Amino acid sequence: MNASWPLAKLQVLPDLILLNSSSKSINLTKDEIIKISRYPGFFSTGIRIEHSVSDYQPFIVFWTFRFQAVKSALIQNRYRFS
Repeated sequence: MNASWPLAKLQVLPDLILLNSSSKSINLTKDEIIKISRYPGFFSTGIRIEHSVSDYQPFIVFWTFRFQAVKSALIQNRYRFS
């Protein structure tokens, strides 16, 4: 799944990541997240979230023009960023 700001919103909480778009809402607990990494694109940089929830696609990419701010929020909430 691909989601882009401002059409989608990513919320980083200490034990949960919420992604809300016009078509879908995804909630991932910290235990369900396998890996979070940078995902390069042409116009912006994405946050790739790999997870273990079989109801969702194997990974989600959240596209943002504020990559460093999102990465900082993830690290501040003790998510491992590769």
